[in-house]
Amino acid sequence: PENPEHRSRSFIYYRVPDITSAYHTLVERGVLFGEPPHAVHRVEKHTLWLAAFRDPDGNYLHLMCEVPNV
Repeated sequence: PENPEHRSRSFIYYRVPDITSAYHTLVERGVLFGEPPHAVHRVEKHTLWLAAFRDPDGNYLHLMCEVPNV
Protein backbone atom coordinates (compact mmCIF):
# COMPACT_ATOMS: atom_id res chain seq x y z
CA PRO A 1 0.00 0.00 0.00
CA GLU A 2 1.06 3.57 -0.58
CA ASN A 3 0.39 4.49 3.04
CA PRO A 4 3.01 2.71 5.21
CA GLU A 5 0.63 2.76 8.19
CA HIS A 6 -1.64 0.33 6.35
CA ARG A 7 1.12 -2.16 5.64
CA SER A 8 0.88 -5.24 7.83
CA ARG A 9 4.07 -6.59 9.37
CA SER A 10 5.03 -10.19 8.92
CA PHE A 11 7.01 -12.23 11.40
CA ILE A 12 8.79 -15.13 9.73
CA TYR A 13 10.82 -17.70 11.65
CA TYR A 14 13.49 -19.85 10.03
CA ARG A 15 14.33 -22.98 12.01
CA VAL A 16 18.05 -23.70 11.67
CA PRO A 17 20.08 -26.61 13.09
CA ASP A 18 22.96 -24.35 14.25
CA ILE A 19 21.96 -20.77 15.00
CA THR A 20 25.52 -19.57 15.63
CA SER A 21 26.71 -20.80 12.25
CA ALA A 22 23.66 -19.41 10.42
CA TYR A 23 24.05 -16.06 12.20
CA HIS A 24 27.74 -15.74 11.26
CA THR A 25 27.05 -16.74 7.65
CA LEU A 26 24.38 -14.07 7.30
CA VAL A 27 26.50 -11.40 9.03
CA GLU A 28 29.33 -12.17 6.58
CA ARG A 29 26.82 -11.58 3.76
CA GLY A 30 25.87 -8.16 5.11
CA VAL A 31 22.74 -8.91 7.17
CA LEU A 32 22.36 -6.55 10.14
CA PHE A 33 20.95 -8.12 13.30
CA GLY A 34 19.56 -6.20 16.25
CA GLU A 35 21.53 -8.46 18.58
CA PRO A 36 23.34 -11.80 18.39
CA PRO A 37 21.53 -15.08 19.05
CA HIS A 38 20.20 -15.30 22.58
CA ALA A 39 18.11 -17.68 24.69
CA VAL A 40 14.46 -16.67 25.00
CA HIS A 41 12.75 -19.71 26.55
CA ARG A 42 13.82 -22.82 28.43
CA VAL A 43 11.84 -26.01 28.92
CA GLU A 44 12.92 -29.36 30.30
CA LYS A 45 14.43 -30.77 27.09
CA HIS A 46 15.66 -27.70 25.19
CA THR A 47 16.27 -23.96 25.14
CA LEU A 48 14.87 -21.81 22.34
CA TRP A 49 17.34 -19.36 20.81
CA LEU A 50 16.43 -16.46 18.50
CA ALA A 51 18.21 -13.84 16.43
CA ALA A 52 16.12 -11.15 14.68
CA PHE A 53 16.70 -8.99 11.63
CA ARG A 54 14.57 -7.13 9.08
CA ASP A 55 14.20 -7.54 5.35
CA PRO A 56 14.36 -4.50 3.02
CA ASP A 57 10.57 -4.00 3.42
CA GLY A 58 10.83 -3.83 7.21
CA ASN A 59 9.38 -7.28 7.90
CA TYR A 60 10.78 -9.06 10.91
CA LEU A 61 12.70 -12.26 10.21
CA HIS A 62 14.08 -14.56 12.88
CA LEU A 63 16.51 -17.40 13.06
CA MET A 64 15.35 -19.93 15.64
CA CYS A 65 16.96 -23.01 17.08
CA GLU A 66 15.94 -25.46 19.80
CA VAL A 67 19.19 -26.37 21.55
CA PRO A 68 19.03 -29.54 23.68
CA ASN A 69 19.71 -28.98 27.37
CA VAL A 70 22.68 -30.91 28.63
